[in-house]
Amino acid sequence: MTERATVAQVTQIGAESTPGTAVAASKLLASLELTGGIKVSNQVFRPAGRKYPSFVVPGREWSEWKLGGWVTYGEVVYPLASILKSVTPAADTTLGKLWTFAPALSAEDTVQTYTIEQGGTVRAHSFAYGIVSELGFRFTREGCQYDGTLLGQRISDGITMTGTPDAIETPPVPVAGTQISVYAADSWAGLAGASASTRILSAEWRISNRFGPLWVLDASKTSYVAHVETVPDVSCKLTVEADAAGMAFLTLMRNATNKWLRIKASGADIDTGKPYLFQIDGAYNVLEPSEFRDQDGVYALEWTFVPVYDGTAGKTIEVQVRNKVAAL
Repeated sequence: MTERATVAQVTQIGAESTPGTAVAASKLLASLELTGGIKVSNQVFRPAGRKYPSFVVPGREWSEWKLGGWVTYGEVVYPLASILKSVTPAADTTLGKLWTFAPALSAEDTVQTYTIEQGGTVRAHSFAYGIVSELGFRFTREGCQYDGTLLGQRISDGITMTGTPDAIETPPVPVAGTQISVYAADSWAGLAGASASTRILSAEWRISNRFGPLWVLDASKTSYVAHVETVPDVSCKLTVEADAAGMAFLTLMRNATNKWLRIKASGADIDTGKPYLFQIDGAYNVLEPSEFRDQDGVYALEWTFVPVYDGTAGKTIEVQVRNKVAAL
């Protein structure tokens, strides 16, 4: 008997045309990790006068997966298209493709769902309606890492995985810590000419509570049937040295003054003057500081920012990615 070795488990992904209608997962993930499994909401019934239950009532069943791994310029568009907005990239010189994700202020956003296959030749499972409900990025001098959650309908076990999957990018191009800078300006337009901040120690950006699953009384449906937008929780956190520049955010907080922030990773050129790009822009108010603490030997603190709508620019947040990926 051949064992199901952990080292042989791969993850493949396919973009669905209709949410929940499974497709062949013909793309191989090389940097975005999914770890998790089956989730259920079953009810145990124990009648009065008995010490032990009589039965378990089967209820909701779905799957839930933790996002992890190191961000690459190619694969990052997959979770972004699922949590922010499904977009078509624009040609950006001969080889480059520019993806721009700017979710609406009030209208519902159309997002991308996925069919996921996991396993190997010994055994594998799959699920449809994979949708990212929470996504975070942590930027440090070591690089950029994923965090977040992907929801999926209940798994189909014992499947045969789609053969000969294609790589999303060849080779994978990781976001390096040496490529990351943070910028601050007094307007969205001002970000383009802003100088990089010199004492940002780390940065985090996160969106959560984006979608909830819809459950209905329909015996023909084996899992949730749709997703529903909820009020998202978006935040940006900067860990800074508590010097004059770092403490300037205190005045902004006290006066409820807007600040525009850009977290930008810029890699090697795809074409002349068009480098790999991963850029998160937003208009923010300062929410709160953390306690003062030591960070790599310097006196530091963390500021938390929340996004606010910029009526002049007509957007709240915008994420841009330049890579060679033409489609999901």
